[in-house]
Amino acid sequence: MLTVIAAITAGIASVSWTNMRSAQAIIGIAKAQSAAESGLSFASRRLLSEVNRFVIDKGVIDSDLAEKLWRGTWTAADGQVSVLTASDYSVGSPTGTGIVHCLQDVYNQVDLHAIEVTAGDALLPSLSSDEHTLVLKPVALDTTGDTYFRLTYELIENDTRVLITSVGEFDGLSRTISMQFDLDKRINYALVAMSRIMLGRNVLVEGPIGTRYGIESGELNPQFGNPLVMRSDFFGLDSVALDGEMSNFFNLLLANDVDGDNRLRPNHPSESAGLGGSLIDYDGDQYVTEMDLFLSHYDSDGDIGVVYDAVLAAAAGSPGLAQEFSEDLQLAALIDNARSDRNGDGVVDSIDQELGWNDGIIDYRDRYAKVDGYIGFAVDIADWEAQTGTQWQSDVLGPIAPDFGEAASQFELTGDQLAELTTAMFAGAQTWFETESLTGTAFGDTTTGQVASNILDGGTYTSSSDISICPK
Repeated sequence: MLTVIAAITAGIASVSWTNMRSAQAIIGIAKAQSAAESGLSFASRRLLSEVNRFVIDKGVIDSDLAEKLWRGTWTAADGQVSVLTASDYSVGSPTGTGIVHCLQDVYNQVDLHAIEVTAGDALLPSLSSDEHTLVLKPVALDTTGDTYFRLTYELIENDTRVLITSVGEFDGLSRTISMQFDLDKRINYALVAMSRIMLGRNVLVEGPIGTRYGIESGELNPQFGNPLVMRSDFFGLDSVALDGEMSNFFNLLLANDVDGDNRLRPNHPSESAGLGGSLIDYDGDQYVTEMDLFLSHYDSDGDIGVVYDAVLAAAAGSPGLAQEFSEDLQLAALIDNARSDRNGDGVVDSIDQELGWNDGIIDYRDRYAKVDGYIGFAVDIADWEAQTGTQWQSDVLGPIAPDFGEAASQFELTGDQLAELTTAMFAGAQTWFETESLTGTAFGDTTTGQVASNILDGGTYTSSSDISICPK
């Protein structure tokens, strides 16, 4: 009997030890995975920061120009290339002029968190002979150095994409994740102007907007207007009940909105003052906005949604619903069809409809915002309000939803952040189009282009000279 008991006890102890080691391994794997994800996030932000310093006049970045920008080997034939000075650090001895050299310098000469885990780490950072691949020293996530990540940047050959690989390590365990980033030139604004911007009802903007209006002498005089005017999409739908609630909400915004996003947070010590009654977070998105007032006003069945097209709702998988809103079907369709790629996979399909797109119902899934991005100004907020005699938000209505980490309203933006647009910037494009139009193949050529393609598909072509037009 004693032998049996001893065997059972030993077996239990063995199982317990195995379970403990398994738990430790799972914790270690989780820490390594977390380190890898932290490294990828850090590396991507660093890449974006350095790439944004490169200003080029060419509109398209092909694989040839991408390599030259990466290695710093561009010439005058590649157009004008300017590298802006970093805003938050300086490098004593640059290793080169390319993107990869900027990355190498900031990691090696500025960042202070690199560690050496193995003997080979002392030789890092290292740049491959073709200058396509940069391998960096490990970066510690805490003071102990037990958890760290290793980063590699690689320009994919004959491509415009940069591959970032992050390896997270903890106690001999490692996890690797990677992501590709495309070198591309684009304006960071959905709308940018040198003049006033006015957004009326039934207008949504997907992306940041910016204007340099107001920095010239006299532009802020009352007779000329404000740099930005945005009208509420919901004010005026019900001139009695809803408009009264909207007016109360607008007054609270002017008094309590501390971050300029035209939204009030119920859990914020300052922004929550005065909320309650009809001014609540009706849709549960952690903000009180005009959308909450609209939903609570028209939601007759209490399902936190407003049906504007019962037929469309039934086709999208919600049958048996009654129409609740008909006052402005254009506005309803605009909100319901905004941000069509809801899951961000590059394809608009049935999954996006499950996420609220084009489903005949207005609800929290539509993520309504007047501006889906930040609003930026070159003018100083104090100058704006001093010249107009009112708070700047008095004429800027509608929720503003910036990306994570961005301020909703930004003032005194520099020329690097909000470039001045001039006609000279488009002179080259005008010349190119004029040259192409005068030297290109005429539209009526039946052997090339659109005409030839349609003929091959069975169509017929009639020259304009063969068409007789009868006068009326």
